[in-house]
Amino acid sequence: MNNITFFDTFLKYFLEKNEDICLSFANLEDCIVKFTDESALEFYKFIIEKIDLDYKKSDERKEKYVVKETYSRTLLTSLGPITLSLTRYKDRKTGKSFCYTRDFLNILPYQRMTLFAKFKLAENSIEFNMSQAARISIRNHEVSRSTVSRLVGKLDGSIHEKNPEKKKHVKVIYIEVDELHANLQNKKKRKNDLSKNKICPVMCVHEGYVNENAKRKVKKNTHYFASAKLTYENLYDVVFEYIDNHYIIDESVTIFISGDGGKGIKTYDTAFPTAIYVADRFHYKKKMKVIFKNEKSILKIADEYIRNNNIEDFKKLVDIQIEKYPDQREKIEKSKKYIINNIDAIKNQDHPLYKAPCSMEGTISSKYARYITSSPYAFSLNGLENKLKILTLRANKHKLTFDDFIMLNYSSDEQIEIINKINELLNIKNRININDKTSDSFIPTAKSFKLDDLSLNDYVTNLTRNRREVKFIS
Repeated sequence: MNNITFFDTFLKYFLEKNEDICLSFANLEDCIVKFTDESALEFYKFIIEKIDLDYKKSDERKEKYVVKETYSRTLLTSLGPITLSLTRYKDRKTGKSFCYTRDFLNILPYQRMTLFAKFKLAENSIEFNMSQAARISIRNHEVSRSTVSRLVGKLDGSIHEKNPEKKKHVKVIYIEVDELHANLQNKKKRKNDLSKNKICPVMCVHEGYVNENAKRKVKKNTHYFASAKLTYENLYDVVFEYIDNHYIIDESVTIFISGDGGKGIKTYDTAFPTAIYVADRFHYKKKMKVIFKNEKSILKIADEYIRNNNIEDFKKLVDIQIEKYPDQREKIEKSKKYIINNIDAIKNQDHPLYKAPCSMEGTISSKYARYITSSPYAFSLNGLENKLKILTLRANKHKLTFDDFIMLNYSSDEQIEIINKINELLNIKNRININDKTSDSFIPTAKSFKLDDLSLNDYVTNLTRNRREVKFIS
């Protein structure tokens, strides 16, 4: 194939594929999309079967193995389903069965989906819910939601983050804490069984606002943590390890822990004994409005009583509200109890170093709840833990790579072996030989064409000249 241009070849091949269709602007784009999808699968099949054939003809194979059979194997790839013709061999010495191409691609005997297809499902499950990931991950093919759920449930590995070479010294560190509710598949039968509703702690570490005077506040150096299996106390230990690896912690550093006042949130003493706990303004104001409605003057007086530790007068104001709204006694009493139990944490909102009020309510909603709590489906415990794991990677602005996916799926030794095989397959330039006529069956020949613009013609000619046939060798 001397002196052919890519554009001319592509056009001729496209027209041959669509010769029975009357092309117009109305269906041109649709034809192009279908053509490229089909061509991609053909090219995929061509490469794999060529690797299989070359090994079959190799001296290495003839020395070790005899041909046992040729069989068809259907695989679901990220490009869509494809049926391959592969060769199975028998070891001359041991008699054991062996398939070179299957091992080369790291495909298990009964595996029906390629690793990259699984990666695309996992990648999209970060950005979307399970059902959406099932619909959009595989081109022109939809898998079931349960397929994505099972895949995510098996991601039991971990991605180790690199620690900085030099620790930072900051005056203030903020730890914001909240919880996420999820549905589990198992139902509560006995006292010690897990309930259907699972509470998952979520934490965020940051250094305050990038610009305190900006209208839209942006947190500085945020890092998120979440787990369905760890308790609040255990997750605080994980957060402590992160802070210890990134910051110089001494007496000059002030650590604020803020949240809605839940019981689990207050278990920070072991990991952060000197931390200052601050009640979330959002929940505090919410409880105050339950008691005093929207009566701004009374709200202001009640707030002053709380901040000045004038508990008795605050209780009298509450009693007046109960008399006014007797049918809401239970809600008002509950809100009063919350405020009194968290009075020190409420007063800490006025600490001179506390410049970045807790905003975990919005964080939970945008980064976690829309994928977990809002889902009508129930999770397995492993599936929920792994879903939180990949959502946390997303929240920390870590784009899931294929290598990451391998790490989440396999041990470190298996990971190295798989990546080496993949790199060998992808390193096409090391498998090239010139003058292989078998390429004609895949890429049709065509004549060069000329453009009216001489400079553009020279550019295209230079870009596409001396195209040579290729051969994949073992």
